[in-house]
Amino acid sequence: MSLKGQLAWMIKGAQRTDAAMQRLGTDLRELQLQVDAVSGRVDLLDAQLASGVGAADVERIEGAIAAMRSQLRSVTDDLGDRVGALSASIQEPR
Repeated sequence: MSLKGQLAWMIKGAQRTDAAMQRLGTDLRELQLQVDAVSGRVDLLDAQLASGVGAADVERIEGAIAAMRSQLRSVTDDLGDRVGALSASIQEPR
């Protein structure tokens, strides 16, 4: 490296390196905070799973699933009726 290059590194390079290291340190601290938050949530979910799901929860979930199936049937029937009507209107002679 030339003398000019060495002087430029000593003047500007060290400042750039320090600034980059400070940014990386800040990013690393923010990432650690996010990891801690996610770890807390995972611990909470683990505790909930370990305690098990109660019978009332199972009944509530099964009821919700049955309601969704009923809604899906209704929506599918309605869609079938609409497609049938559209198909009939397209096939009618004008």
